[in-house]
Amino acid sequence: ETTTAKERIESELRIARGIQMGMVPNRFPAFPERNDIDLFALLQPAKEVGGDLYDYFLQSDKLFFCVGDVSGKGVAASMTMAVIVNLFRMVAKEGFPPTYIATRLNETLSIDNENGTFATMLIGVIDLHTGSMDYCNCGHTLPLVISPDAGGKSGSLAFLELESNAPLGLWPELEFIGEHIADIRDKVLLVYTDGLTEAENSRQEQYGEQRLYDLIQSQPFVNTRKTVEQVRESVAAFVGN
Repeated sequence: ETTTAKERIESELRIARGIQMGMVPNRFPAFPERNDIDLFALLQPAKEVGGDLYDYFLQSDKLFFCVGDVSGKGVAASMTMAVIVNLFRMVAKEGFPPTYIATRLNETLSIDNENGTFATMLIGVIDLHTGSMDYCNCGHTLPLVISPDAGGKSGSLAFLELESNAPLGLWPELEFIGEHIADIRDKVLLVYTDGLTEAENSRQEQYGEQRLYDLIQSQPFVNTRKTVEQVRESVAAFVGN
């Protein structure tokens, strides 16, 4: 009976994982009909299901995107992740700026939130004509901005400074501060969750931001898929068994 129950739970978790993976866009190249944008994303939960999320879509030559991380792990986090992805799509497809999207998400997630569940999130909108990017950070990790030179080397590399807005879902009626980059064309934006930098090896050492920085700086930029695969392989090698 115990074996049967365990197999049933594992089967249901595999189904839940399939549903979760199907909620985020996962066909790449993301926009095969365009040559002005290169985008790749990877979601790899630590358990069968988890609370990390990403989403993106094009609308009127504007790229709307988000990367988020729900507190906790497992089924509870994955359920909140599903709610957030749907909320993001619903609000963002109205063409609202990142600060308004964050406000609406926060208002909804704060209602009857007795468990104190929250999510960190980076929300952005890039105008593909001008290269301008509006973004709002909701307690999320610092993304890397890479400026490859003609040979693909990381000509300049820096963590993007972010306003310290609170995560989503903790307090209603928060005012979120948005930020702006005038032109992000010919640059690479690497956004990730703390599951990457807080990944631990057998000695309980964390992968950390410095290893990520050193990895990106040491590798020539080929395309976004290659960069993400390099990061995944580096973290997997660091964590080991």
